[in-house]
Amino acid sequence: MTLEEAIKKIQPLDEEAMEYTRARWNTLGKPLHSLGRLEEMVTQFAGIYRDKNPHLRKKAVIVMAADNGVVAEGVTQTGQEVTKTVTENMTKHNATICIMSSMSGADVYPVDIGIATDCDNPGVFPRKIKYGTDNMAKGPAMSREEAVKAIEVGIGMVADLKEKGYNPTLINARFAYPMDSEYIKSLAKNHRYIFTLEDNILSGGFGEHFTMEIVNSGEKSCSIFNFAFPNAYIEQGSREQLFEKYGMDKEHILEKILKRIED
Repeated sequence: MTLEEAIKKIQPLDEEAMEYTRARWNTLGKPLHSLGRLEEMVTQFAGIYRDKNPHLRKKAVIVMAADNGVVAEGVTQTGQEVTKTVTENMTKHNATICIMSSMSGADVYPVDIGIATDCDNPGVFPRKIKYGTDNMAKGPAMSREEAVKAIEVGIGMVADLKEKGYNPTLINARFAYPMDSEYIKSLAKNHRYIFTLEDNILSGGFGEHFTMEIVNSGEKSCSIFNFAFPNAYIEQGSREQLFEKYGMDKEHILEKILKRIED
């Protein structure tokens, strides 16, 4: 994706989702705005994801490794040879950024975008624009074309990583009846797949009513699948036995969800 194409895809923040999140913060048992920047960040995430209940589960830190030509002026503690070593250490989880990222559950992806020497480590993504920048004390560090290419590498890395992981939203449907039509519509608008799960029969259950809410909303971009017991005689047995028999245990549910997504 080019820089121009990425810019055209940028949308304004979802003000409705952000207002909902602000109001939600103010209903919690704490002094107003007491969490400061954290409240602002979560509210912004709601606007970016266009979701009233944003979740940041699978996270990544992308490290763009490159050398600066101005090192030739003796303005740094170490030479350019350190850059490759530190970058490769990230593949062994032996770098400060790896320790910090592990504390927040984030994966680290080192990228060679401009290391001054060749880097053949298979754990480092090869995206080299040039072998280090030029010495900015003697001229431009990069041309405009090189700078744009570097930005596009970042855009591409984010797009690739997004494709590698799902970003699910887990909802405890406390609003079962009456249903929150506007919230359900926002879920359908911002999710490709929706799965409902209930310890009940399918016919006339929560999943069926949830599906009808989405149908009535006019949203057609998501696929819905309901997990529930069949509308039939259920013989006696332990909870574990019945859940396994009717595909309601976690193994069968996960298998069906992945198959649905992959198909």
